[in-house]
Formats: sequence, C-alpha cells, structure tokens
Amino acid sequence: MRERHVLASCIKSRDAFTLIANHVNRDDLSEQGRIVWEGISRYYDGDVMAPSVDPDILSDQITRGIAVDKHKDLFRRIVEDLSGFEVSPANVVEDLIATKREVLEQKLAAAFAAKEPVAELLAEYDRLAALTDLGEDDKPEIRQGLSVEDLVNTSFTAENLIHINPPPLNDVLEEVSSPATTLSCSLAPRWARQ
Repeated sequence: MRERHVLASCIKSRDAFTLIANHVNRDDLSEQGRIVWEGISRYYDGDVMAPSVDPDILSDQITRGIAVDKHKDLFRRIVEDLSGFEVSPANVVEDLIATKREVLEQKLAAAFAAKEPVAELLAEYDRLAALTDLGEDDKPEIRQGLSVEDLVNTSFTAENLIHINPPPLNDVLEEVSSPATTLSCSLAPRWARQ
C-alpha cells in the first residue's frame, strides 16, 4: 500500500506533512497507520521548528500510550521501517491520492461482494481517478504593475465571487455592491484600526 510512502514522507519532511495534513482522513489509513499519523502530527505540533521527525522520539511517543509489550515492539519496528524507507517527499501528494484510491478500491470490492449499492462509491472513485493534485495552490498570486481599476476588472468576476445563501440575499447583495465596494470591504479591518 502507498500508505507507507505517505507516512515515510511525512517523517522525513515537515513540508510534505504540511502539504497533506488537511487532506488526510482517518478512513484513508489503516489502524496502525492512524496511530503513526497521530504521532507524527503530535511531533510537529510539539516542535514547530523541526524539519523532520526524529524516529526514536516518535517511537517513544507512540509506545507510551500502548500497554502491551508485543504491540510496543510492533510500532517500534513500524517507525524504524518507515524512517529507513526510501521515498521522495516531493511525491507525497501523488502518494496520498494513490492511498485514497486503494482504500476506495477495497470499499468497492467489499460492497460488490456484499451486493450493496455502489453508485456513490463509483462516483467517488471516478473523482479520485481524475485527481492529480489536492486542489489547492499554496503559492500566493502576486500581481504587480496593475492599477486598481485593472486589478478590480480582472479579479472580480462572477465566477470567483463568494456566493451567499440563501440566493435571494445573494441577489440583493449583488445589486447593491460593486467590485470597488468588495475591494474596500476586504481591506476594511486593517484600515479601520487607524
């Protein structure tokens, strides 16, 4: 399973962890993978400057919460294997998507075997099959050399405005606001303090 790639990448690189942390669901990981993931998360939360996870500290942290010695040894071996696993943290997004696909394939197989409805699972699988990234661009867009008028004309289009529910309220707000009003509203908190 690609779960191993995801966990190993996150042990080796905080950047890899940060990139996918908001996209990992409990269902994406095995029971053991969840325990290791939670340990990695606690490690990075506890040391905000750490560029990577210290495997010995991670092992100690995880095994402290485990009562059975046999299970402690298992998790020590898992962390040791993950820390020595050759992986490229740059591929962590691809590995997470592949992990999600694998989990969904197992759910589909179980649903087919149990003769349960699979329409929702198939739709989710189609979505994952087409997915190449996590849908976020972490790099801010920097625009230079534009006048305020050009910025407003290029940035505020019907496609990228925030839509408000219920729709009648959205319609009223669209009628009374202009792009310039929207721009000044987004700047209001900073300017209001002066």
